[in-house]
Amino acid sequence: MPETRFFKIVRSGVVLVSNFLWSPTIKGLENLPDKGPFIVAPNHRSNIDTFLIVLTSKKRFRFMGKDSLWKFSLWGKVLSSLGGFPVKRGTVDREALQKSLKLLAEDEIVVVFPEGERRKGDKIDDIFDGSAFVALKINCPIVPVGIAGSELAMPPGSKLPRRKPVALVIGKPILPQEAIGNTTRQKTKNLTSQLQSRLQELLDEATLLLDKKD
Repeated sequence: MPETRFFKIVRSGVVLVSNFLWSPTIKGLENLPDKGPFIVAPNHRSNIDTFLIVLTSKKRFRFMGKDSLWKFSLWGKVLSSLGGFPVKRGTVDREALQKSLKLLAEDEIVVVFPEGERRKGDKIDDIFDGSAFVALKINCPIVPVGIAGSELAMPPGSKLPRRKPVALVIGKPILPQEAIGNTTRQKTKNLTSQLQSRLQELLDEATLLLDKKD
């Protein structure tokens, strides 16, 4: 079965399950560029965050996943068919960065979680420079996304999701040209700082949307 057809079938299932379990509220869909390349950079609180990002577009996103998910060959094949590729958590994985650069050069859309791993709470702290580095290298925008509620919908350590509402707020693209600095390192740090601030704003906005639903 071709990958694109397989993706459409699985995405349809994800949409049905997500609507039933999490009643997602999504704001800012107009901020997603019509085509790639661009980076989608969400905050990360739960294993369901990748599935929630899939709800924002019918296009197939490429996404990094922790390399341990590929230890089981069948599950690894499923993830790869859906657009996933492995990354070593908590490190600057040069192979994953090079893979991201290659995909973006081919006009793909790549999902990168700047926090590197699942975090707790409502604060965005100490994000990695990978998103900014890749964006500057390939000259493509970063689209930040705030996700609220996923930590309750499937907390760390939970084997099954819960029926809890979630909200996503998609921010306006951050352009590499917005980064200031005389060196690539300075520009990368500046772009990372912009992304961190923007993610905090979007997470706060998504949290307010959830509060209004209650």
